[in-house]
Amino acid sequence: MRYAIYGTVYNSISTLEKVLNSVYKPEYDITIVDSYSSDGTYEKLCELKKEYNLRIFRLKSSRGYGRAYALRHCPEKSRTAYIDLDVLYNDNFHKLMKSDIDRLWVGTDQQTFFVRREEALKNDSWLNLNTGEIENFLIRNRIKVAVPAIIGFNDPHDKRESRYENGIRLAIRKFNNEVDWIRGESFVMSRPYTLSSLMHNFVASLKGKYTYAAGVNNCIIADHEKLHALTDPAYFDIPNYQTMFFCATTNIKERIADRKVEKVWGTAYKFIARGKQLKNERVLIYVKDRNAMKNTNRMAIFTRWTKPKFIGVLDNPNNT
Repeated sequence: MRYAIYGTVYNSISTLEKVLNSVYKPEYDITIVDSYSSDGTYEKLCELKKEYNLRIFRLKSSRGYGRAYALRHCPEKSRTAYIDLDVLYNDNFHKLMKSDIDRLWVGTDQQTFFVRREEALKNDSWLNLNTGEIENFLIRNRIKVAVPAIIGFNDPHDKRESRYENGIRLAIRKFNNEVDWIRGESFVMSRPYTLSSLMHNFVASLKGKYTYAAGVNNCIIADHEKLHALTDPAYFDIPNYQTMFFCATTNIKERIADRKVEKVWGTAYKFIARGKQLKNERVLIYVKDRNAMKNTNRMAIFTRWTKPKFIGVLDNPNNT
Protein backbone atom coordinates (compact mmCIF):
# COMPACT_ATOMS: atom_id res chain seq x y z
CA MET A 1 0.00 0.00 0.00
CA ARG A 2 1.12 3.57 -0.70
CA TYR A 3 0.90 6.17 2.05
CA ALA A 4 0.30 9.82 1.19
CA ILE A 5 0.34 12.93 3.35
CA TYR A 6 -0.93 16.24 2.02
CA GLY A 7 -1.47 19.79 3.17
CA THR A 8 -1.35 23.49 2.44
CA VAL A 9 1.16 26.06 3.64
CA TYR A 10 1.48 29.82 3.76
CA ASN A 11 4.28 31.82 5.40
CA SER A 12 5.40 28.99 7.70
CA ILE A 13 9.14 28.97 7.12
CA SER A 14 9.90 28.98 10.87
CA THR A 15 8.13 25.63 11.46
CA LEU A 16 8.37 23.99 8.05
CA GLU A 17 11.40 21.73 8.40
CA LYS A 18 10.61 20.69 11.99
CA VAL A 19 7.10 19.65 10.96
CA LEU A 20 8.28 17.70 7.91
CA ASN A 21 10.86 15.94 10.06
CA SER A 22 8.15 14.94 12.57
CA VAL A 23 5.81 13.53 9.94
CA TYR A 24 8.24 12.04 7.42
CA LYS A 25 8.84 8.36 6.71
CA PRO A 26 10.73 7.10 3.64
CA GLU A 27 7.66 5.18 2.46
CA TYR A 28 5.41 8.28 2.54
CA ASP A 29 4.62 10.55 -0.40
CA ILE A 30 4.11 14.16 0.76
CA THR A 31 2.16 16.66 -1.35
CA ILE A 32 2.21 20.33 -0.34
CA VAL A 33 0.35 23.26 -1.89
CA ASP A 34 1.94 26.63 -1.17
CA SER A 35 -0.45 29.58 -1.42
CA TYR A 36 2.26 31.92 -2.75
CA SER A 37 4.10 32.49 0.53
CA SER A 38 6.13 35.69 0.79
CA ASP A 39 8.55 34.63 3.55
CA GLY A 40 10.68 32.10 1.67
CA THR A 41 8.50 29.07 2.47
CA TYR A 42 8.25 27.98 -1.17
CA GLU A 43 11.99 28.31 -1.74
CA LYS A 44 12.65 26.27 1.42
CA LEU A 45 10.25 23.57 0.22
CA CYS A 46 12.19 23.34 -3.04
CA GLU A 47 15.43 22.90 -1.07
CA LEU A 48 13.87 20.08 0.98
CA LYS A 49 12.11 18.39 -1.96
CA LYS A 50 14.41 15.40 -2.35
CA GLU A 51 15.15 14.95 1.32
CA TYR A 52 11.46 14.59 2.24
CA ASN A 53 10.05 13.12 -0.98
CA LEU A 54 7.89 16.18 -1.67
CA ARG A 55 5.49 17.03 -4.45
CA ILE A 56 5.19 20.83 -4.45
CA PHE A 57 2.55 23.03 -6.11
CA ARG A 58 1.79 26.74 -5.97
CA LEU A 59 -1.85 27.78 -5.93
CA LYS A 60 -3.50 30.85 -4.44
CA SER A 61 -6.22 29.15 -2.43
CA SER A 62 -8.16 28.78 0.78
CA ARG A 63 -7.07 26.02 3.13
CA GLY A 64 -9.93 23.78 1.95
CA TYR A 65 -9.40 24.35 -1.76
CA GLY A 66 -5.65 23.86 -1.37
CA ARG A 67 -6.19 20.55 0.42
CA ALA A 68 -8.58 19.43 -2.31
CA TYR A 69 -5.94 20.24 -4.93
CA ALA A 70 -3.22 18.43 -2.96
CA LEU A 71 -5.44 15.39 -2.43
CA ARG A 72 -6.09 15.08 -6.15
CA HIS A 73 -2.32 15.00 -6.73
CA CYS A 74 -1.64 12.27 -4.18
CA PRO A 75 -0.73 8.89 -5.73
CA GLU A 76 -3.66 6.78 -6.93
CA LYS A 77 -4.99 4.18 -4.49
CA SER A 78 -2.98 5.66 -1.63
CA ARG A 79 -4.01 5.86 2.02
CA THR A 80 -4.10 9.58 2.77
CA ALA A 81 -3.95 11.90 5.77
CA TYR A 82 -3.90 15.70 5.84
CA ILE A 83 -1.45 17.69 7.95
CA ASP A 84 -0.89 21.28 9.08
CA LEU A 85 2.56 22.72 8.51
CA ASP A 86 2.69 24.36 11.95
CA VAL A 87 2.04 21.20 13.99
CA LEU A 88 4.76 18.93 15.34
CA TYR A 89 3.47 15.34 15.08
CA ASN A 90 4.27 12.45 17.41
CA ASP A 91 4.46 8.69 16.94
CA ASN A 92 0.70 8.24 17.37
CA PHE A 93 0.24 9.72 13.91
CA HIS A 94 2.45 7.04 12.39
CA LYS A 95 0.90 4.18 14.37
CA LEU A 96 -2.51 5.05 12.98
CA MET A 97 -1.27 5.70 9.45
CA LYS A 98 -0.02 2.11 9.40
CA SER A 99 -3.24 0.68 10.90
CA ASP A 100 -4.86 0.46 7.43
CA ILE A 101 -8.33 1.14 8.89
CA ASP A 102 -10.31 3.30 6.48
CA ARG A 103 -12.25 6.44 7.43
CA LEU A 104 -10.35 6.68 10.69
CA TRP A 105 -10.45 10.02 12.49
CA VAL A 106 -7.79 10.73 15.08
CA GLY A 107 -6.99 13.72 17.21
CA THR A 108 -7.86 16.20 19.88
CA ASP A 109 -7.51 19.76 18.64
CA GLN A 110 -4.78 18.67 16.23
CA GLN A 111 -6.48 16.05 14.12
CA THR A 112 -6.47 14.20 10.82
CA PHE A 113 -8.50 11.68 8.87
CA PHE A 114 -7.11 8.52 7.27
CA VAL A 115 -9.00 7.61 4.11
CA ARG A 116 -8.24 6.17 0.69
CA ARG A 117 -7.73 8.87 -1.90
CA GLU A 118 -10.45 7.70 -4.28
CA GLU A 119 -13.00 7.40 -1.46
CA ALA A 120 -12.40 10.98 -0.33
CA LEU A 121 -12.57 12.32 -3.89
CA LYS A 122 -15.85 10.47 -4.44
CA ASN A 123 -17.34 12.26 -1.43
CA ASP A 124 -16.65 15.75 -2.85
CA SER A 125 -13.36 16.16 -0.98
CA TRP A 126 -12.78 19.57 0.62
CA LEU A 127 -14.91 22.70 0.35
CA ASN A 128 -13.47 26.07 -0.67
CA LEU A 129 -13.29 27.44 2.89
CA ASN A 130 -10.44 28.73 5.03
CA THR A 131 -12.13 27.84 8.34
CA GLY A 132 -14.88 25.32 9.12
CA GLU A 133 -13.62 23.08 6.33
CA ILE A 134 -12.65 20.12 8.53
CA GLU A 135 -16.11 19.37 9.96
CA ASN A 136 -17.58 19.39 6.43
CA PHE A 137 -14.89 17.00 5.22
CA LEU A 138 -15.56 14.61 8.11
CA ILE A 139 -19.35 14.71 7.72
CA ARG A 140 -19.12 14.07 3.96
CA ASN A 141 -16.75 11.14 4.43
CA ARG A 142 -18.53 9.59 7.44
CA ILE A 143 -16.25 8.57 10.28
CA LYS A 144 -15.98 4.81 10.75
CA VAL A 145 -13.51 4.69 13.67
CA ALA A 146 -12.68 7.60 16.02
CA VAL A 147 -9.47 7.51 18.07
CA PRO A 148 -9.24 10.48 20.47
CA ALA A 149 -5.46 10.56 20.82
CA ILE A 150 -3.01 13.45 21.02
CA ILE A 151 -1.08 13.37 17.73
CA GLY A 152 0.75 16.67 17.89
CA PHE A 153 1.15 20.19 19.25
CA ASN A 154 1.53 23.69 18.01
CA ASP A 155 2.30 26.83 19.96
CA PRO A 156 -0.86 28.40 21.43
CA HIS A 157 0.96 31.73 21.62
CA ASP A 158 1.70 31.69 17.91
CA LYS A 159 0.00 34.75 16.33
CA ARG A 160 -1.02 32.75 13.35
CA GLU A 161 -3.04 35.27 11.39
CA SER A 162 -0.46 38.03 11.97
CA ARG A 163 2.15 35.74 10.46
CA TYR A 164 0.07 35.53 7.29
CA GLU A 165 -0.82 39.17 6.68
CA ASN A 166 -0.65 42.65 8.22
CA GLY A 167 -2.51 45.93 8.10
CA ILE A 168 -5.66 46.09 5.99
CA ARG A 169 -4.90 42.69 4.43
CA LEU A 170 -4.92 41.13 7.89
CA ALA A 171 -8.27 42.76 8.70
CA ILE A 172 -9.75 41.46 5.44
CA ARG A 173 -8.38 37.97 6.12
CA LYS A 174 -9.88 37.91 9.61
CA PHE A 175 -13.24 39.10 8.27
CA ASN A 176 -13.28 36.39 5.58
CA ASN A 177 -12.27 33.74 8.11
CA GLU A 178 -15.23 34.66 10.32
CA VAL A 179 -17.56 34.44 7.32
CA ASP A 180 -16.15 31.04 6.33
CA TRP A 181 -16.43 29.85 9.93
CA ILE A 182 -20.17 30.70 10.00
CA ARG A 183 -20.73 29.14 6.56
CA GLY A 184 -18.70 26.02 7.25
CA GLU A 185 -20.19 25.32 10.66
CA SER A 186 -23.71 26.51 9.73
CA PHE A 187 -23.87 28.66 12.86
CA VAL A 188 -27.08 30.53 13.70
CA MET A 189 -26.65 34.05 14.97
CA SER A 190 -27.37 34.57 18.68
CA ARG A 191 -27.50 37.50 21.07
CA PRO A 192 -25.89 39.83 21.91
CA TYR A 193 -25.77 41.21 18.38
CA THR A 194 -22.88 43.46 17.36
CA LEU A 195 -22.19 45.37 14.18
CA SER A 196 -19.37 42.98 13.25
CA SER A 197 -21.47 39.86 13.93
CA LEU A 198 -24.33 41.29 11.85
CA MET A 199 -21.93 41.95 8.96
CA HIS A 200 -20.34 38.49 9.22
CA ASN A 201 -23.70 36.74 9.25
CA PHE A 202 -25.10 38.88 6.43
CA VAL A 203 -22.20 38.00 4.11
CA ALA A 204 -22.29 34.33 5.19
CA SER A 205 -26.01 34.17 4.39
CA LEU A 206 -25.45 35.70 0.96
CA LYS A 207 -22.72 33.17 0.15
CA GLY A 208 -24.68 30.27 1.64
CA LYS A 209 -24.16 27.99 4.62
CA TYR A 210 -23.41 24.26 4.48
CA THR A 211 -26.21 22.67 6.49
CA TYR A 212 -26.67 18.94 7.07
CA ALA A 213 -29.32 18.97 9.83
CA ALA A 214 -31.75 21.83 10.53
CA GLY A 215 -31.01 23.67 13.76
CA VAL A 216 -27.77 21.77 14.49
CA ASN A 217 -24.36 23.21 13.72
CA ASN A 218 -21.72 21.09 12.04
CA CYS A 219 -19.39 21.04 15.06
CA ILE A 220 -22.01 19.09 17.00
CA ILE A 221 -22.80 16.80 14.06
CA ALA A 222 -19.12 15.94 13.57
CA ASP A 223 -18.49 15.48 17.31
CA HIS A 224 -21.41 13.10 17.64
CA GLU A 225 -20.21 11.09 14.66
CA LYS A 226 -16.91 10.80 16.54
CA LEU A 227 -18.82 9.79 19.67
CA HIS A 228 -20.74 7.09 17.81
CA ALA A 229 -17.46 5.71 16.36
CA LEU A 230 -15.44 6.13 19.57
CA THR A 231 -12.65 3.56 19.97
CA ASP A 232 -10.19 3.09 22.82
CA PRO A 233 -6.72 4.36 21.75
CA ALA A 234 -5.23 1.56 23.87
CA TYR A 235 -6.23 -0.77 21.01
CA PHE A 236 -3.48 0.96 18.99
CA ASP A 237 -0.97 0.92 21.87
CA ILE A 238 -1.50 4.61 22.59
CA PRO A 239 -0.93 5.41 26.28
CA ASN A 240 -3.63 6.78 28.57
CA TYR A 241 -1.81 10.07 29.14
CA GLN A 242 -2.10 10.79 25.40
CA THR A 243 -5.85 10.07 25.29
CA MET A 244 -8.35 12.95 25.36
CA PHE A 245 -11.84 13.31 23.84
CA PHE A 246 -13.77 16.55 23.21
CA CYS A 247 -17.47 16.65 22.46
CA ALA A 248 -19.50 19.78 21.69
CA THR A 249 -22.92 19.00 23.06
CA THR A 250 -26.26 19.90 24.64
CA ASN A 251 -27.45 18.89 28.11
CA ILE A 252 -29.49 16.01 26.69
CA LYS A 253 -26.59 14.64 24.63
CA GLU A 254 -24.25 14.97 27.61
CA ARG A 255 -25.73 11.88 29.28
CA ILE A 256 -25.33 9.93 26.03
CA ALA A 257 -21.70 11.02 25.82
CA ASP A 258 -21.05 9.96 29.43
CA ARG A 259 -22.48 6.50 28.85
CA LYS A 260 -20.54 6.00 25.63
CA VAL A 261 -17.22 7.02 27.18
CA GLU A 262 -17.86 4.76 30.19
CA LYS A 263 -18.68 1.86 27.90
CA VAL A 264 -15.53 2.28 25.78
CA TRP A 265 -13.00 3.36 28.43
CA GLY A 266 -14.44 2.13 31.73
CA THR A 267 -13.00 5.03 33.74
CA ALA A 268 -12.58 8.64 32.68
CA TYR A 269 -12.10 12.08 34.23
CA LYS A 270 -14.70 14.55 33.02
CA PHE A 271 -14.28 18.31 32.55
CA ILE A 272 -16.56 20.97 31.07
CA ALA A 273 -15.48 24.15 29.32
CA ARG A 274 -17.44 26.96 27.72
CA GLY A 275 -16.50 28.63 24.47
CA LYS A 276 -15.34 32.21 24.14
CA GLN A 277 -16.96 32.75 20.76
CA LEU A 278 -20.46 31.33 21.13
CA LYS A 279 -22.53 32.22 24.19
CA ASN A 280 -24.11 28.77 24.54
CA GLU A 281 -21.14 26.69 23.39
CA ARG A 282 -20.47 23.83 25.79
CA VAL A 283 -17.61 21.37 25.39
CA LEU A 284 -17.18 18.12 27.30
CA ILE A 285 -13.60 16.95 27.84
CA TYR A 286 -12.84 13.36 28.84
CA VAL A 287 -9.38 12.08 29.72
CA LYS A 288 -8.27 8.58 30.73
CA ASP A 289 -5.37 9.90 32.78
CA ARG A 290 -5.25 13.36 34.35
CA ASN A 291 -1.68 13.68 33.10
CA ALA A 292 -3.29 14.31 29.70
CA MET A 293 -4.31 17.70 31.09
CA LYS A 294 -0.73 18.67 31.92
CA ASN A 295 1.41 20.93 29.76
CA THR A 296 -1.75 22.61 28.50
CA ASN A 297 0.26 25.77 27.86
CA ARG A 298 1.58 23.89 24.79
CA MET A 299 -1.87 22.96 23.52
CA ALA A 300 -3.92 25.30 21.36
CA ILE A 301 -7.10 23.54 22.49
CA PHE A 302 -7.41 25.63 25.63
CA THR A 303 -7.01 29.00 23.95
CA ARG A 304 -10.53 28.76 22.49
CA TRP A 305 -12.33 27.94 25.74
CA THR A 306 -12.53 29.11 29.32
CA LYS A 307 -10.48 27.10 31.83
CA PRO A 308 -11.97 23.58 31.98
CA LYS A 309 -13.85 22.77 35.19
CA PHE A 310 -13.45 19.30 36.73
CA ILE A 311 -16.85 17.57 37.10
CA GLY A 312 -16.02 14.11 38.38
CA VAL A 313 -14.93 10.59 37.55
CA LEU A 314 -16.94 8.28 35.30
CA ASP A 315 -16.51 4.65 36.26
CA ASN A 316 -17.94 1.53 34.62
CA PRO A 317 -16.59 -1.59 36.39
CA ASN A 318 -18.23 -3.80 33.75
CA ASN A 319 -16.05 -2.41 30.98
CA THR A 320 -13.91 -5.07 29.30
